[in-house]
Amino acid sequence: MYIKEIEHVLDDTDRKVAAACITSFGEGNHPMATAGTIRYFDLAYLIRCITTGLQRQVTPDAQKLMLRLLDKIKAGVKRL
Repeated sequence: MYIKEIEHVLDDTDRKVAAACITSFGEGNHPMATAGTIRYFDLAYLIRCITTGLQRQVTPDAQKLMLRLLDKIKAGVKRL
């Protein structure tokens, strides 16, 4: 499943957070993620990137944004 299938539940901030998670915590064997290109990434890969980010020491604000993004992903998947 690709992010484009649930992007209707994501706002601009969510897209930017997703791109930052993929770029910062991803494996790096892909093109750089941007708010406009995240739709082509695998949803499971994004979730792994977020999980990796949450396991590392991130700021409380970043953690809150990442957890909010996970909640929106869950909501988007439930609507499918």
